[in-house]
Amino acid sequence: MRGMHVCRTYDATELFATVKQLGGFLGTRPRVRALVIDSLAFSFRHEFGDSQPQRARILADLAATLRRYGSERDLRAVVTNHMTTRFDRGDLNSDSGWLVPALGETWAHQPSTQVRLERLGERAAGPEPAGPLYRATLSKSVEQAVGRSC
Repeated sequence: MRGMHVCRTYDATELFATVKQLGGFLGTRPRVRALVIDSLAFSFRHEFGDSQPQRARILADLAATLRRYGSERDLRAVVTNHMTTRFDRGDLNSDSGWLVPALGETWAHQPSTQVRLERLGERAAGPEPAGPLYRATLSKSVEQAVGRSC
């Protein structure tokens, strides 16, 4: 982890302030090429339960700031968002649900590239060692065809 800088934030206000103040930090460290925020949903999902418009404005501002850092400094921003299960409220007898991003449509339109990471289960012992089996699927991109998995 040599060469990594870590900043922990515990709520949306701290995260917002940290991202906004990164300009000065990045200005003194021109070799920084990646910024990882894990997880955006942790800070924003429950804090703004009553004020969706305020949450949407703050998320849009964060996304614009990250895009600006990216274009000004040749920086890549990786932001994680949890998945949650949504159920049909009209069908109270249904147990079926589907996965949706925790921050919903507000955040879905912000990033230019989205990759969905899934744990599929366990790989049986065979030619490859046993262990967890994962899949990455490109779900949004301005440069590549979506739907490709690896």
